[in-house]
Amino acid sequence: MNDDVRSQFYETYSATQNWRGPPVDLGASYFQHISQLAGFGAGLRILEFGFGQGAFLDWAAAQGHSVAGVEILPDMVAAAAARGHEVHMGSLDTCGFQPGEFDLICAFDVLEHLDLAQIVAFMQATSGLAKPAGKLFLRFPNGESPFSLAYQYGDVTHKTVLSAAIIEQVAQGSGWRAARTLRPRLYPPGFKERFKRWTAYRARDLIEWVVGVAYFGRKANLEPNVEILLTRVGKL
Repeated sequence: MNDDVRSQFYETYSATQNWRGPPVDLGASYFQHISQLAGFGAGLRILEFGFGQGAFLDWAAAQGHSVAGVEILPDMVAAAAARGHEVHMGSLDTCGFQPGEFDLICAFDVLEHLDLAQIVAFMQATSGLAKPAGKLFLRFPNGESPFSLAYQYGDVTHKTVLSAAIIEQVAQGSGWRAARTLRPRLYPPGFKERFKRWTAYRARDLIEWVVGVAYFGRKANLEPNVEILLTRVGKL
């Protein structure tokens, strides 16, 4: 699809995603779980690229972090600014951030909206904005899983199919190194619901072992999304 044609859909993107009105509660438990798995720490300077409704900005600020955000949707920028967040519209190189400013940079469900050249530029730009021991957290549809199709192909603005292996490859030479792929597993309250979720997770594990060994000789990662943590390497 031509980029000019694809870009017109951003004019109504907020309405398409049902982002008009107060931020949708994605679940503080999810962000808390990710924070614990990744070892984010406390009192961080955090940048979120493509913050959308700003649910993560809200959560991170409530935890005492100093947050900033970048977004291309004017209505989302205005809404986040009205809630007191430091937000910018545009690209990373136009926001006036300082080299080595951030402890953590996050992009939830964003990189699939970029082409390969833009992804490479993003990786290089964020490595310059991260502190020497900074971290980069990314979430995107898992191109290695058939269960990601609804996410990847349910949005006309998506450009690139990604996987953990592709991100590790792109990270080489960018100033980032893939540390590990996270597999967040949340459990609802109540014994019955927790048992059902536990059973579902065990079924997923079995399917991944069977399919992976049968086709690749190893366990496969068939989670619908990839959640991957990268760490800063080299000098600024």
